[in-house]
Amino acid sequence: KKQAWQWQWAGYTHGRATPRMVLETGDDAAVCIAVGPNRTLYVGGYEMIQVWSTVTNTRLQALAGHTNGVRAVVVGKDGMVYTGSGDTTVRIWSGEDGSHLETLTGHTDAVQALAVGADGTVYSGSADKTIRVWGRVRCGSPYRLCRVEGHAREVLALALSTAGKLYSRSCGKTVGVWSANDGSYYGPLEGHTDAVNAVAVGADGVVYSGSHDGTLRMWSGVD
Repeated sequence: KKQAWQWQWAGYTHGRATPRMVLETGDDAAVCIAVGPNRTLYVGGYEMIQVWSTVTNTRLQALAGHTNGVRAVVVGKDGMVYTGSGDTTVRIWSGEDGSHLETLTGHTDAVQALAVGADGTVYSGSADKTIRVWGRVRCGSPYRLCRVEGHAREVLALALSTAGKLYSRSCGKTVGVWSANDGSYYGPLEGHTDAVNAVAVGADGVVYSGSHDGTLRMWSGVD
């Protein structure tokens, strides 16, 4: 299986690919990464987010404020930066100057996954087994909680489609499918025989899930 996987992905083998650059994050481990405008890179680690320019290969600044490790970072369509942390909060930062704009509180355990809609609606998944939905457009300004959706296990990843569906993964063998608009649960995507490790949605609406069972599944007709 391992050889087949490597062959399908351009024939790469361990040690063959050479990085274009290496950015030294120091003692702060790189836990999560997001790419912003103008080739800006946001790297979440221990309690802060390092902001790098991949044009000049230099660190521009550090966004500090979380009191526990940063588990998730997303750059919105509006250029704002959203981070989730083990301190149970979601923080919103200006993509222009890095200033802290807002803190969303309500989770009772680590925030481990984030997704942001085109209208600025924020979806946060947590170890407290909930997906919380925060909206400025739908719920008023400043951000406030719209809904809380129950999950059987801790939420580890979220992916949002342009068709208004939210996909979640936890520690199980399925991918949850939700309505991003009203929070209704459509049901699971079933087929994996071991834990699902990753989920993503393409621009064409195709859903991809990667599992510990050694397979990558593509789901069409879901969106």
